[in-house]
This record gives sequence, structure tokens and C-alpha cells, in this order.
Amino acid sequence: MSGRSLSSRERSLIRVTLAVLVLGFAIRFLWAPVQEWRTSRAQAAEALEEDLRKLDSDLERVRMLRKSVEAQKGRFGNPAVRFAEPREISQIIAYLEKLARENEMKLESYSPSGVDRSARLPHFDVRVKGKGDYPDVIRFLHSIDHADYVMRPVDLRLKGAKEMQVEMAIRIYLNTNPVGGESSR
Repeated sequence: MSGRSLSSRERSLIRVTLAVLVLGFAIRFLWAPVQEWRTSRAQAAEALEEDLRKLDSDLERVRMLRKSVEAQKGRFGNPAVRFAEPREISQIIAYLEKLARENEMKLESYSPSGVDRSARLPHFDVRVKGKGDYPDVIRFLHSIDHADYVMRPVDLRLKGAKEMQVEMAIRIYLNTNPVGGESSR
């Protein structure tokens, strides 16, 4: 531009062009990244909210399971009831023999089954055969219901009138706490 001055119309056109270019650069390099950042933050917030909903749901499930365990414990007469440890099988059989003696039942035989870990609550059954009068059998069943371990009869057969022949399977529920402490406390 050699000495020629620009007309006011040309100057206005240059100013408008420069303003449009500046605005285009501002949109491209300032506003668009801010919008992308806002969108990514909104998506991250939605993902966090979904995770919180899942955690709340899991927490509610844990609360329900704890209530269920307490309700199951409440079904047994002894408030200090506890789940057995798998290594306590021989002690539990001795405990059953003690309960039978205390209730004047004569245990003739018993046979523990293997541990069933596929069940909802892992357990093992002890099949018991014995003899006793009706009141003795009832007291023995009551003792099982109020035992120190979480156990219950799952199969009961009685024969006879005076001295009853008793056959039953007693299910003993196991501690499932992976640390090895008592899960019921």
C-alpha cells in the first residue's frame, strides 16, 4: 500500500473481518474446550452418581443380610448362639452326646456328613440314632434348639410308644467369616 490511504468503508471491512477472525479463534480455542471440559465433568458426575446408587444398593443389601442373620439367630433359643468352625466337628459330636446324657437319651450311633459349602449357609449334618422316652426326646430337641451352636433338626423320625426309637439329622451351620473369627458376633 504505497501511499494510498484506505477509505472508511475499507477500514470498516477490515475491522469487521478482524473481529470475525478474533471471534472465530476465541470460539475455537477458548469456548469449545470449556464446553468439552464441562461435558466430560457432567459425564463423570453421572458415573459417580451411578456408583453411589450401586453402593447404596449394596449397603442396603448388607443391612438386610445382617437383619436376616440376626433373625435366624433369633429363631434359636440361646442368645449366645454361634456358628461352628469346621475344625470343631468332633467337639460338636461330644457336645451332642452331652446334651443327650443331660436329657436321658441314649445315643446308639451318629455319623457326620461332609461339609456342604454349596448351600446358602455352609453346614454339615450329623445323623443320630437313639432311644428315649417321649419327654426325654422332647427335652433333647429343646436342648438342640437352645444349643451353643447354630443347629437344628432337619429330618426327624420317631418310632415306638413307651421307649421311642429316634432317628434324626441335625444340621450344624458353619462360620463363613474368611478371617476365622466368629461371624455371628
